[in-house]
Amino acid sequence: MFIKIIFPYASKIICSQLVLQTKRFLTESLYKSNLIAATIMPVRTVTYLDLTTIMKTQACLAFTALAIALTGAPATAATFSYELTDEPTFQSNAGDLTALTTTFDDQTDLFTWTSTFSAKTSTDELPEGGWLVVNDGPAPKNFANENVIFYLDGINSQVSAYNYNGDKGSASWETGKFLGTRALDVTNEGDNRTLSFSWDMTSINGMTDTFGSEWKGTSFAEKVGIWYHTADKLALDYSDDGRLNKFDFEYAAKTIFDKKLRDTTVVAGDSDTQDIPEPGMVMALGMTAAAAAFTKRRKAYA
Repeated sequence: MFIKIIFPYASKIICSQLVLQTKRFLTESLYKSNLIAATIMPVRTVTYLDLTTIMKTQACLAFTALAIALTGAPATAATFSYELTDEPTFQSNAGDLTALTTTFDDQTDLFTWTSTFSAKTSTDELPEGGWLVVNDGPAPKNFANENVIFYLDGINSQVSAYNYNGDKGSASWETGKFLGTRALDVTNEGDNRTLSFSWDMTSINGMTDTFGSEWKGTSFAEKVGIWYHTADKLALDYSDDGRLNKFDFEYAAKTIFDKKLRDTTVVAGDSDTQDIPEPGMVMALGMTAAAAAFTKRRKAYA
């Protein structure tokens, strides 16, 4: 399986200390046993055992210690993705939702969102923006201070983030904490419009001191929940620091996509990942190699 090789500084210290202490114990034990062997074996043989056996065993111990460090680390690092298939929308007065892809990287906390709409033949309307909440499975509505709510502004090409207050409406920004803005890419091709953005959620997802222990920000893994309402005829206003002062829309001109517990797929890692054995396999290999070294040493003395 593809995983990112990440060795935290603390793991390096633990691993090195484990190897160091074990090497000292082993060296002392071998020295004592070789004093006995020296009375019945040639000096050259004892010297050979000192050098080769200790070196081989130390290498095996280092390999096994590395396996122990890996065992304490996550076995996988993945980017999870959800793509719209044939899911219907609740209503589509602001255009038909024809494509949707969202991803979350559980190592970098990078969240991406892309949605494409086609104009309805009867109205020719397309969304100018909307609001979005994404979580790890349940329907996002009614969960206060757990997730981020994004406000998409296709008129000014920006996204604003606030903590979601759990209400069914779009007014979390009025009482919520302003968490920043990012650029919103708006692409128009014929009768289609695509709204997309990406956001490194690392700092926001870590704000448990601000919002409490249930705070998750925006993240998902094997399951995803989505609350996405878009609208035409938006009326927006901002303060000088980028905070929303107004976010109005025409209720009849909305497209609604509310889903829960949708399965995701795992996207292959990037060029920084390497194919290495699972931690359990590494541990087994390390212990086997160490056992083989000690067995060979016992045969050498026999």
